[in-house]
Amino acid sequence: MVRLNYDCLVVLFENFVDEPGGYGLLYNCALLNREWRTIADSFLYADPWKYWLYRSKDYDTARKLIDTYMMCYDAVDTSSHEMEREDEEGRPQTRIRIEGPNNGNNQRLPLYDYIAFAKNLHIPSLYQCISLWYNFYHEDEREENDQSIYHLFLRIFELFVVRARIQECTFAESTEDNKYPVTSDQLDRLINRGHMVDLKYLNFGFFQCDSDGLIGITGKCDKLKTFKISAQKCSDEALENFIRTQRSLTKLKIRNAEKINLTLEALETQSSSLVKLRILSCNLKSCNTPFNGIAACSKLRSIYMRKIIDWPRNVSPSTLLMPLATNCEFHNVDFSNTYLPADVLVEIAKKSSTTLRRVYLIGPESQVDDELYDLSSGINALGSYAKNIHHFERDILPREMNSIIYLLGSIGSTLTRLEIESRFMISYDASIIISTIGDHCPNLEILNIDYFNFTLESFEKLIRGCQSLTSLSICNSKSVNEETLIKIRHLGGENLKFLNIFGCDQVSLDAVENLRDETHIEEVEFNTEVEELYT
Repeated sequence: MVRLNYDCLVVLFENFVDEPGGYGLLYNCALLNREWRTIADSFLYADPWKYWLYRSKDYDTARKLIDTYMMCYDAVDTSSHEMEREDEEGRPQTRIRIEGPNNGNNQRLPLYDYIAFAKNLHIPSLYQCISLWYNFYHEDEREENDQSIYHLFLRIFELFVVRARIQECTFAESTEDNKYPVTSDQLDRLINRGHMVDLKYLNFGFFQCDSDGLIGITGKCDKLKTFKISAQKCSDEALENFIRTQRSLTKLKIRNAEKINLTLEALETQSSSLVKLRILSCNLKSCNTPFNGIAACSKLRSIYMRKIIDWPRNVSPSTLLMPLATNCEFHNVDFSNTYLPADVLVEIAKKSSTTLRRVYLIGPESQVDDELYDLSSGINALGSYAKNIHHFERDILPREMNSIIYLLGSIGSTLTRLEIESRFMISYDASIIISTIGDHCPNLEILNIDYFNFTLESFEKLIRGCQSLTSLSICNSKSVNEETLIKIRHLGGENLKFLNIFGCDQVSLDAVENLRDETHIEEVEFNTEVEELYT
């Protein structure tokens, strides 16, 4: 058998990283011989956090990971110049001693500098793993010693700053969780003291980076491909300058900005590279000119404008949005919980006719069934021009029923996900929509028609026509009864694994149990509590 050379092994192991069972493959390879272990370990420890995050945050995985890093910590020469440290006030820091598995007389030395392998630093995961590690070896302590855990976190964090070639950094969780004590000082230290740090990905999560913090790294962190920021404490001017310094940003996510007009204009500087833009829960009241900066991004393929808080009084949303609708060819558009003018959707459908794949149009909280929020003309345009839509989501209005029927008749065969649940439909007969789905959507895998009322005959047509369904939601419907479940039991495809029937008071527990026993459905979410709106 021919022995694979080093370069071949590197390519082979690199491909293992993205395999579903890649962690196990790399681990097994590391056990074969020294050469294979060297290569496999370099990939395992390049992004060790995913084995913690994607394995349900397993305690044993966390302990073993920090055991390894503690060996590296203990092996560092305290007199080394690169490990000279100062605290926030410039005073020399002393080394702390933490009791762990390697503090005895039989201290083990690491085979490699595992920290130097790291290319991804996921700071929340590092803190969580250290906390679990500390509590495991100090289970006799009555209360969790937050201060000792934090000190240890800072020391290990410092090792990553000075020894690792970090290319990706997640600074805080992407959920509103403030229990991880990250500060702007650590951000400054990572960017300005990490001589080998070369960030391509920076995710602040819900860390509220202020203007001073962002100014401190502007110009020194200019090779980002992906940047995500929660900007409520950051000025428009500081964020604008940071964007302008970037060489070729491809993905940008801005959350909670109070003022953003200068930043959006600055996106023109990324016109040759930006492909994905997400603007979430931002206030656009200061935007008084059309979004030409966004429209200049000719490679922009995904636009997400969710939960926009406010629009300017003297310029219409249509005027602001129209340039990007007529200039960008989108794959994905998401205006969930945001007001979208119908004429903008019409132009998106025309310009992105061959490229559009995913469309999300959930209306804002203020939406009512009137002409202002009516997207009928836009939905009709999607049916006429955009022939490759795979996902469509809209809390449809009764006045949009005819346009939805036209859309399904035109592009139904390409749809794999359809979510049109709507409280506005609770008093209307939607049987014709249900029948149309059965007639024209054979490839649907996910369907949500909560609050819809329909005849049993139309539902039978749906079940017969949509044999690829894996998930079906028919909650809060007056039409769902035990006869409906019988149709699912006898006519439903073997692919159906998930069924949601919350708020259906005409269904008994016995009927649900029979459905579970006699079908391949793995999970049935069921109760008879009807929503107050429904009553």
